[in-house]
Amino acid sequence: MYTQQLSSGKVRFFEKYKNPINEKWQTVSVVLPNGSTRSRKKAAAILREKIDSVSYSSDTTLSELSERFLMAKALEVKNSTLKAWESRIKGILSVLGASVKVNKLSANYIYTCFDKTDYSIKNKNIYLSYLKTMLRWAYRYDIITDIDFLKKLQPYKEIQKEKPIKYLESEELQTVIEHIRKQKWKDLTLFLALTGLRIGEALALTVDDIEDRNIHITKTRDLAAGGISDTPKTKESYRDVYIQDQLLPLVKKLKHSALVHSMITKERFLFQDENGCLKYSTYQKLFRKASFSVGKDLSPHSLRHTHTSLLAEKGVPLEVISRRLGHAGSDITRQVYLHITNKQKEKDAALLKSIII
Repeated sequence: MYTQQLSSGKVRFFEKYKNPINEKWQTVSVVLPNGSTRSRKKAAAILREKIDSVSYSSDTTLSELSERFLMAKALEVKNSTLKAWESRIKGILSVLGASVKVNKLSANYIYTCFDKTDYSIKNKNIYLSYLKTMLRWAYRYDIITDIDFLKKLQPYKEIQKEKPIKYLESEELQTVIEHIRKQKWKDLTLFLALTGLRIGEALALTVDDIEDRNIHITKTRDLAAGGISDTPKTKESYRDVYIQDQLLPLVKKLKHSALVHSMITKERFLFQDENGCLKYSTYQKLFRKASFSVGKDLSPHSLRHTHTSLLAEKGVPLEVISRRLGHAGSDITRQVYLHITNKQKEKDAALLKSIII
């Protein structure tokens, strides 16, 4: 340690050290009132603490990094998004090891760890994406010194398989509704099929969101967090959904029922009973069971695709359907739409084929 007398009479203490991150000699300093023996001891302790704080960053473990990262994320994302991050990072830690040093990570190590898992290619790529985002954040905050190896971390190549389109035909929808015993769940199913709303959007609706012939979508229910209303999924999700003639009687019935129950629950949710807002977990199980009646294994989200199919059958353009569903574009929606329109073309061709002029 060496010193420098300042014009103010104070003394600046210096200490050199070799940075463990970049292997370069650097200097830290501190200014104290004088150069007494007591001040020198105090300066030595302060400078040692500064040097140790730099050394610590080179020894940061993946677990320590994830804690700092999630604390930062909590300030900038929705609660539902934060929970998704927590879940993915938990998986990353189990694969790579919580105690691995961040600055020791390499493409080879990461690939080797993921190759040993039985994760699907899709899940491996999701984890890699989350990991790369976290490591880029760490680089910005000098927790990791080199992220060039991230360029080598390319997504696993996925063999493209044609996925079955999950939706219900008109007749199948009626059959599924018939297999649902309680009227409140029947009404929710029909409502989702006739509006195309996400289940979270539907469960967040209040009677005040219904105005004239429109349903105002301004929020969604955080299903994972147990009923916390949050902002919609995307900016396109803010929308008005027109109440068509077929839907109007159902909406009136739901509003009346909700207002009756509100005298007990003191809540204004459109979908509620005497115990409050309807539970997604209960509905998910019974809808899946009801879908078995038509030989399918479906979730409530399939009713969005069902809505697409019903509109496509009526010749509604894809862009109109997309606006009603609340997204700029969706591969699955497009896939359902093309599937229905192609089926319609086949019917038209069969009809024309039988005509003799």
